[in-house]
Formats: sequence, structure tokens, C-alpha cells
Amino acid sequence: MATNPTEKSNQLERPADAATPAPEPVIHVIPDKFYGAALRKRVVDAPKAPPTVSPKSPTAPPKPPAPGGAKKKGSSAVIIALVVVLLLGGGGGAAYYFLYVKPKPATPPITNQPPTQPPKTVCGNGQCESGETTDNCSADCQAKTECGNGQCEAGETAENCAKDCQPKPTCGDGKCESPETYATCQADCPPPEPLPSKDSDSDGLTDIEETSIYGTNPNDPDTDHDSFVDVNEVLNLFNPLKPSPSMLADNPGIATYRNTVQNYELLYPSSWQKRVNGDQEQEAYFTAPTGEFIEVLVEANPENRQIIDWFLEKSPGVSSSQVQSLRTRNGYEEIIGPDRMTAFIATPGRIFVVSYNLGDQMEIRYKATFQMLIASLKVTGPAPVPVAPAPAEPPATEPTGQPAAGQ
Repeated sequence: MATNPTEKSNQLERPADAATPAPEPVIHVIPDKFYGAALRKRVVDAPKAPPTVSPKSPTAPPKPPAPGGAKKKGSSAVIIALVVVLLLGGGGGAAYYFLYVKPKPATPPITNQPPTQPPKTVCGNGQCESGETTDNCSADCQAKTECGNGQCEAGETAENCAKDCQPKPTCGDGKCESPETYATCQADCPPPEPLPSKDSDSDGLTDIEETSIYGTNPNDPDTDHDSFVDVNEVLNLFNPLKPSPSMLADNPGIATYRNTVQNYELLYPSSWQKRVNGDQEQEAYFTAPTGEFIEVLVEANPENRQIIDWFLEKSPGVSSSQVQSLRTRNGYEEIIGPDRMTAFIATPGRIFVVSYNLGDQMEIRYKATFQMLIASLKVTGPAPVPVAPAPAEPPATEPTGQPAAGQ
């Protein structure tokens, strides 16, 4: 067969005596499961395997590589492989040591208490420690005082700091000083202003008056629906439970009091207690179940002085501008005092003093009933003749046993 000259020219001709090039070295990698220090030692100490014969020349023995050629290249690859093996083996051994061999530090037990507790303070040891104050441990912690700052602080008294501390008030000295009140010292402090009691329908009668005295509806200002407000009927002595001509005396909650000594009569709540004092029955008391009472006192006025003159003489320090002049439903002259809780009514020969006393109550519950009682007051006869006091008898003389003179 003829040879293609072109194809032949593309091939390099090798001299007949030239050596056959050595085959490329084959690198064997150790499986991952055999990495470790022991295996690394076996790999290093094991004898090198004979070079593998290339299949291209099965019968030709290998020839040594040319100096500085393939031998140098194969040695470098082996060294690199050994370094990789050493690194991998050392890393695996280190990991095994730290994970399985090296002892682990003991884990502290878990408790509910914080890892550190502040030291407990002791009140009374003479040291104002953290957490102690003048409020929770005054034995150890004293507040800093400053005389003249307007506050009477702990340790300051009226003696060592009069600027800040005032002397304790004395009940009975006529001065209502802080912290004195009417409840703690009635001798020095006046009572507080009383407040009106509840009036649900705003008809002028308190709820307790409507339910406990007159029997009216506390939620209806006109109980009998006769176009007159309940309180107007009461003050004009009409019955708020029934239309006219029913009078207040017909109401089951109202009774009539007649004084046959002083010759007068009036209406009062039948559920109230009645009491009369004095030889001439000059004092009559009508007391509510809640403790308040209305007093009727009869004063003699034989000269029939004008009510305003009589009142101003009995009330020094009060001017006529402080009182209110009226007339009662029965036509008597009336004066309402400055406290609006006392009325003075002039009749022939006497003056009636009617007062509403709250007792220890701080609500004005029966103001309309107080006014009703005044409106119902009626004289039924002349003023009684004052009874002259009996003359005092001379003291009895005990016998001395001496004979009379001239005997």
C-alpha cells in the first residue's frame, strides 16, 4: 500500500535508537473511611508498587525516564498527595479528639435563683444600706432635715425649729387650729355646713320626707295629680295624697299636738317621738327616728314688744340685715335667724322659738317639715298668767335651851 506523502510528512520521525517514553504515573486516592493517623503511617511505610506496564507495549520492559523529565513530575505529585493525606488525616484526628476524647466541662445545675444575689440588708445594724430608706428603716436611715424649709421633718420640733414646726394645738383654747376639726374638737371648731338630703323629683320634699312622713311618691312631684306640687300643698297644710278639700291633718302620717297650758296647737309627724318639759310645758320636742329634732320653746312677752326689737336684744352682735321678716300662714309675725334653722314667732303675750336641730347628722332631711310645723302653729287661748314663785320660808330655828329674856 502506498503511503500518503502528506500524511507521512505530518508525523515526526523517531530515530531508531531513541528510548521509548515512560508512561504517566497513576495516583491512587485512599477512601474517606480509611483516613486517620494509623492509616497514614501504613501508607507512608508501605513499599511502593511496581510501575504499571502500559497496554501499548505489554512485552517491552519499562525503561527509566529521561533525567529531569517524567521522574521529577511523578515525585511532585506523590509529595502533594502525601501532604493532602496528612492534612486530612490530622484534621480528622483533631476532630475526633475534640469531639470524643477531650473531657467536657461540667454543666452547672439549673436553678430558679439568679446566679448572684445582692447581700441581704439588716435594719437596725446602724448602717443605711442599699435598699433601705427612711420609710422602711428609719432606725438606720435618717432624713436630712433643714430648718427653715417650711416642712416639719423628722427630728424637728417646735423647740429646735419653730420656723417649721408649730406647737400642738390644745382643744378648748377657743382656736380651731390644724389638725383640729369639729369631729375631734367641737369646743374650738364649728360644724361643717350640712348638705341637703336627696330629692329625686326636685319637688322640695326630700325622699325620706315623702316616704316616711307624707306617703307621697319621691319620683313624682305631684303625687295626687291636682296640678299642685307636693311641697306647696304641705306648706299650705293641704294633703298631697288627695286633691282638695283634703287637708294635711287628714294625712295618716301627720298628728296634731295640743298644749292646753300654753294654749297652742300644731301639726307634727305621727312617727316622731313627742316630749314636753317644764312645769308650764314651755318646752316641747319632736324627735325623728334618725335623731334630728324640732324644739318649740315659749318665751313670755307681756309687754308685746316688736319681734325685731326683742330678737336683737336677745342676740347681741346680730344686725337686722341678717334676719328675714315673714308672716306665718295664720298671720303671725315671724323672723328667720341668720342660721335659717331658727324661727321666732310673735303672738299676744308670748314669743315662740322654733328651732331645727340636726343632732349629729350632716344632712338636712326635714327642712320642709320644719317649715310645715311653723305654718301650722296656732294660738288657741291667751297666754297663761305667770305663776309667781312661792316665797321662801325662813329657816327653822333650833331651840338653844337658854331661857328667854326677862324670864
